[in-house]
Amino acid sequence: MPDKVVIVTPPDIYESKGPCYAFVSVDPEVVSHFIKTFEHDNDEFTVYIVDHKNCSNQVIRDYVHDIYPKVDKIIVDYARCPLRQVNLTAMYTDKELQVFNYQNIEEQEEYIKNIYDWLQWLGINWDESPTIQSERVNEHKQIIKTLIDKGLAYKCYASEAELDEMRETQKRNGLAPKYDNRHRDLTPEQESEFIKLGREPVIRFKISDEKSISWNDLIRGKMTWSGKDLGGDMVIARRAHADSIGDPLYNLVVVADDSAMKISHVIRGEDHLANTAKQILLYEALDLKIPIFAHTPLILNSEGKKLSKRDGVTSISEFKKMGYTPEAMANYMTLLGWSVPEGINERFKISEISEIFSFKKVNKASAKFDWDKLNWLNSQVIHEMSAEALLENLDPLFKENDWYLPSQEWGIHLVNLIGPSMVLINDGVDQAKPFFEEPKLLSLIHI
Repeated sequence: MPDKVVIVTPPDIYESKGPCYAFVSVDPEVVSHFIKTFEHDNDEFTVYIVDHKNCSNQVIRDYVHDIYPKVDKIIVDYARCPLRQVNLTAMYTDKELQVFNYQNIEEQEEYIKNIYDWLQWLGINWDESPTIQSERVNEHKQIIKTLIDKGLAYKCYASEAELDEMRETQKRNGLAPKYDNRHRDLTPEQESEFIKLGREPVIRFKISDEKSISWNDLIRGKMTWSGKDLGGDMVIARRAHADSIGDPLYNLVVVADDSAMKISHVIRGEDHLANTAKQILLYEALDLKIPIFAHTPLILNSEGKKLSKRDGVTSISEFKKMGYTPEAMANYMTLLGWSVPEGINERFKISEISEIFSFKKVNKASAKFDWDKLNWLNSQVIHEMSAEALLENLDPLFKENDWYLPSQEWGIHLVNLIGPSMVLINDGVDQAKPFFEEPKLLSLIHI
C-alpha cells in the first residue's frame, strides 16, 4: 500500500502530445508506474501505467531492507496521473478524449473519487490523503528560479518557427532532432532585444554533451547515457512572459515531488530510460538524494506490436462491465513481465506471491497481453467462488434485467448449476435467462 497517492489536476505538467491515462495493475513487489508513449492512428498519446502490490507497507519495507540495509526509510508512491478514468491500457472513448479541465472543483472531486473507486475494486489501498501536484506549482517554480540563479538553467527565446527550421535542417542533414543550445549564452543586450520583440521564453536546463550519466538499474543492471544523446538543453518550464516562469514540466516536477515525499524507488517502463538520465542530472544539480530505479518491459499485443484500441484493451471500468473479477485482473497483471519461479502455480493471490517476488525474475523482453490467459484465470476465480459469493456478484446483474430471486435457496441452486460453465461473471446472465424469462416462440410462416 503506497504511502502517497499523487494526482495531477490539469492544466497538466507533462510534455505529452495527447491526453494522459493510466494503466492499472497489481505488481507483487512495490507500487510502480510506467510511462508508455506510442503512436495510434497517427496521433501520440501518453499512457501512465500504475502497478501496486496488494500487501502491507511493512512487507515492502522488509523486502527492500533485506536488499538495502542502509536505507533509512522506504516510501513507495502511486503514479502521478491526470485521469478522467482509470485505464488498463489504451482504448479511448470519445468521452475520454475530451480536453481535461478541472477548474470545476466538484468535477475534480468526481474524477478523484473515480480513481479511488477503481483502485479499491482492484484491492489497491493507500495510507494518506492524495497529494495534488498542481497545488505545488509555487514550490516547483522556486526550484526553477534556484537553477537559474545558479547558472544551471536559462531563458530560451527561440520561437517555434525557428525551432522547426532547426529540426528540418537537421533532418535534411541526416541528423537526429536536437536543440542546438543557441540561447544558452545570451548577453543581457541580446536578451533585452528579444524581450522588446515580445518573445516569451521557455526555461531550459543545461545538459553538457560531455556528461556521462550512470545508474544501477534493478532490472537492467548498469545503465549509462551520454549527455549528447539527450536532445540538448532540456525544457523545464513552458513559455511565459520574460519576467515570470511558465508552468513547470514533467522531468523537473517529478524530481521535486519525489524528493519532497522521500520516494526511495522509482519503477517504470523501459521507454522512460532517457527521462531517468535527465532526472538524475536534476537530482545532482539540486543536491538531492537519487532514488533507486528499475525499468520494466513494455506490454505488447499477441502479435508483438504495441497495444492499441484495435486490441480491445479497455479501461478498468470496462473490464468490470465485461465480467472480469478484480482477483483475476490482479493475478494476470502480476504475470505480465514477470516469470513465475519454478514450482509456483500461475494461479495465486497477491498475498501468496509477495514473499517470493524478486526483481531478478522481471523480464527484460516486452510482455504480451494474452486474452486467453486472462479468461482462464477469470474462470478459475469464478469456479473457486462459493455459491454465496457468486450469487452476490450475479444478483445485481439479475436486478438490472428486472429478475428477482424467489428465494436465496433458489438462487444458490441456480448458481450451482451455471457456475461451472462460466468464464466471465456476465456469462451467468445469459445462462440464467431461461430461468427468469419464458421463451418466445417464433411464428411459423407458411409459404
